[in-house]
Amino acid sequence: QPRFGFKSRGLGDVYKRQVSAIAGRIPKKVDAMTPQHLSNSLWAAATLKDVAPEVLTAVPALAGRVPDLVEDMVPQAVSNSLWAAATLRDVAPEVLKAVPDLAGRVPDVAEDMIPQALSNSLWAAASLKDEAPEVLKAVPVLVLEISWELQDLQTQGLRMSLWAAAELNENRLRDDLSALSSKCECCCKLLRLVTSCTQGN
Repeated sequence: QPRFGFKSRGLGDVYKRQVSAIAGRIPKKVDAMTPQHLSNSLWAAATLKDVAPEVLTAVPALAGRVPDLVEDMVPQAVSNSLWAAATLRDVAPEVLKAVPDLAGRVPDVAEDMIPQALSNSLWAAASLKDEAPEVLKAVPVLVLEISWELQDLQTQGLRMSLWAAAELNENRLRDDLSALSSKCECCCKLLRLVTSCTQGN
């Protein structure tokens, strides 16, 4: 994980120079990257974009490599790359050229995605639908897989999927998620009440 605390400890400039140096090397090294390296790098760029915007200089080269490697990406790598594309779309729009190939890979790997990866991918599809409408071809299989994994979604995944379902007009999934979300909230409230009563005794 990036050590964002560097800045508060007075090492912000050093940290940014390191990120800038690494980002500057990526165009020369991207051809040697494996699919996992590529998805990790896209994820890192999306994660670092606010604290170290210098990393954005690497995005065009990374996005341009996706079509060559996407067929060998594992499910988590596809999900991470879609999430990164959605997160980077406003600050590094060059990333959008990677979306059609990533979306095309989703039907092959969605069945093996963990619940969080599915919700992240659906959120990405909803976020990218205007700038990269090709992403919509991934939606049907994501909706289907999420409908089978509803009980295993965590709170964050539920919220992301519910927002995405509303954005994508996936009404049946939205209703199922809403019902499950309400049930979870009731359970949480009950748990807090029981805990409070227990502590009171």
